[in-house]
Amino acid sequence: MPYTLQSSSSGGNTLLYTGGGIPAASNALPFTFPASVLTVSNFSVTVTVWALAQPTAFQQAGSYADQITLDIFTSTLAGILQSKVSSQTFTVTGNVAKSCTIGGISHPAADTATIPITASGAVNTAPINRSYPNAFCNTPANMQLTSQNGAVTTSGSGGGLQRLIDYTASATFSGSTASLDTATVPTASGSEAGTTSSTTGSTPTGSLGVTITPQLNAQPLAAGSYADTLTITITPQ
Repeated sequence: MPYTLQSSSSGGNTLLYTGGGIPAASNALPFTFPASVLTVSNFSVTVTVWALAQPTAFQQAGSYADQITLDIFTSTLAGILQSKVSSQTFTVTGNVAKSCTIGGISHPAADTATIPITASGAVNTAPINRSYPNAFCNTPANMQLTSQNGAVTTSGSGGGLQRLIDYTASATFSGSTASLDTATVPTASGSEAGTTSSTTGSTPTGSLGVTITPQLNAQPLAAGSYADTLTITITPQ
C-alpha cells in the first residue's frame, strides 16, 4: 500500500526519505523549543506527522504494515540540518476491506433486456448477450445468479395459456462461470438461484459477460407484460 508522510493534512513538506544520511530541508519538519541560549533545560514539543495512503491503484484486501524511523536533527538558525541526535521507531498500519466493483461501483444500476416474441406468439430463442467492463475484486470471489420470479412471468392464471417464459442464463468473470436454468422448477413459484462458482487469481479483474437464452414456449402465451429480475452477485470470499 503506497503512502506518504506529510507535515500537513493538505500537503506541506514531504517528510519521507530513504537511504540514510541527512535529508534535505524540504523533507524535514522544523520546530523550536523554549530554552534560553547557553542554558540546559528540560522541554517537550508536540509535532504532528500525517501518514496518507495514496489512492493510485486498487489494493488487494488485507492488513498492511511498515516500520518507520523518526530521526531528529540539530540545525543552524538558517534551517540547515547538521547532525542526528535522536531516533524513534514506530509502525504505520492500514487495512483494506474486501470489495468487488463493476466500473468502480459496488451496486451499479440495473440493465434491461427484452425477449422478442414473433407475430405467431412464439418466443425468439436467440441468445441475448451483455458485457460489463472493468469488473474488479481485491480478493477471490464467488459468483451466483438469482431469478426473482423463477422465470419471466405475467399475472393471472388458467385459460389453458402459458404465463411464463423460462430461460437459461450464464455469467463469466475471471475464470468463473455461473449458470441458472429457470426450467429446473417448472412452476416458477418464486426465487430461484443457480450454483455458486469461484473466480481464479488473487485479484479477479476483467469484463463480466452475461448471456440470457430464452426457451421456446410449449403453449400459446397469454397476453400481457412479462418481467423478471436476474441478479448477478459477486461476493468477496
